[in-house]
Amino acid sequence: WENYHWIKSQLIEAKLKKADLVHFPECALSGYPGVDLPSLENFEWEKLHDATDSILTLAKQLKIWIVVGSIHPLGKGKKPHNSLYVINSQGKIIDRYDKRFCTGGDLRHFSPGDHFVNFILNGVNCGLLICYDVRFPELYREYRKRNTDVIFQSFHNARQKPGSIHPIIMPVTAQARAATNNFYMSLTNSSAPESWPCHFIT
Repeated sequence: WENYHWIKSQLIEAKLKKADLVHFPECALSGYPGVDLPSLENFEWEKLHDATDSILTLAKQLKIWIVVGSIHPLGKGKKPHNSLYVINSQGKIIDRYDKRFCTGGDLRHFSPGDHFVNFILNGVNCGLLICYDVRFPELYREYRKRNTDVIFQSFHNARQKPGSIHPIIMPVTAQARAATNNFYMSLTNSSAPESWPCHFIT
C-alpha cells in the first residue's frame, strides 16, 4: 500500500495543478519483480486488486485520467503481463498496454504483450509503450501510422550503478524516436537512486 499512498498524493497534487492526465512509471503500483520484489512467489494479488480499485475511485473522485504501471495476472500457471492501465476520469479502465519487448530478466517474471494501444483525450491521440520498447523503432513507426500525437512511455530504469550508460542513452534514444516520427513523448521513470529524471520531449 505504500506505493498507492505515493500515487494518491501525486494525483491530488496534479489535480490542484489542473492536470488532465497523470502518467506514472512502469510497475509504479505493484513494484517491479526482480528489483523491488525478489520474485512473484506468494505475491499478494488481492492487495494489488484492492489498491487498483482504490486508484479507480480516486480517478472518479478527482475527475482525472491516469496511466499507471502495474502487473496484470493471466491465470494460474501463466506469467503475468507488465502493463500500463489507462483509467479515464469516470474511474474506468478503458484499455491496457502490455510490454511488448521484455529483457532477459523480465522474461523470468513476465509474458510479453502482443498489441498496440491508442486512446483519445481532449482530441489528442495518445499511445503507450514501456521501458525496453525504446530499443525497437518499429513500434514507433506503427504508432506514426496510427496518427499518434503523443507517446506515454513508462520506465523503471532504476538503481543503476554509478557510471551506467542508461541515464545518458535512454532519454537521447527517445528524443530520436520523437524527432523521427514527429510526435511528443512523456517519459516517466522510477525515483530510486541512480535513476534518470522524467522528461517531456517535443
